[in-house]
Amino acid sequence: MVYCSKCGALISTGAKFCENCGEPVLYENETEQTTEETEQYDSNVYETTVPTDRIDENLTPDKSANKFGIAALVLGILAAVMVFAAWHPAVTPIDLIFGILAIVFGSIGMKRAKQNNSSSGMAIAGLICGIVAVSVAGFAMLCVGSCAIAACSTAGLAENLPRPF
Repeated sequence: MVYCSKCGALISTGAKFCENCGEPVLYENETEQTTEETEQYDSNVYETTVPTDRIDENLTPDKSANKFGIAALVLGILAAVMVFAAWHPAVTPIDLIFGILAIVFGSIGMKRAKQNNSSSGMAIAGLICGIVAVSVAGFAMLCVGSCAIAACSTAGLAENLPRPF
């Protein structure tokens, strides 16, 4: 077994350079490499890891920024699924609330993702689902309200209601 003279890592049999630090390997029967060969090798070596003293904390993505995006996506999907039951008067207000929350959380998630240089895909998807759900739920509320007024007036139930004009 051969160990690197620079970093002490175990070197594979027949390797010419240390896989850990890139130091040229000298076996007992070989002579020292020329300075020209070493300089040529050093110019082709690239650092693959970032030292911890060079990491800028402002550029590392904050994982908590995705929480708003996830919340927006979940609420947006729930609101979009509830759209199919929007004809029911009890479901429509809940659908409207979920849609509004999806829009709010999606907006916050997009803003935080932009600040943290992270992905805002879930926030955008939740925002779109929320906008669709709010549009459909609002339209459904108008339709259900109009139908209720028409049914009450047809049945004669609206005769005793106060007139606005």
